[in-house]
Amino acid sequence: MVGWRIDSQMTYTEKSIEQIRGSISRGDTSARAVVESAIYAAEAMNPTLNAFLEIDRPGALKRGAEIDEQVRTNAGGMSAPAGMA
Repeated sequence: MVGWRIDSQMTYTEKSIEQIRGSISRGDTSARAVVESAIYAAEAMNPTLNAFLEIDRPGALKRGAEIDEQVRTNAGGMSAPAGMA
């Protein structure tokens, strides 16, 4: 399996969604970086898996950027951004 890169210390194959969410919330990585990594992995693996008919790259990157903005806006706040709860 491809180790989907998030940053130099974390891959999707090694971390739970809760750990990835925490990394985004703390600012250790960005939602956009996670999305880019997931898209890369999906595109790299799809010729073998044939699991995706279409990958909405622009929509996914836009949502990642929206979550990053929510994280910046809620910095120090108690609630998680929409899509991360």
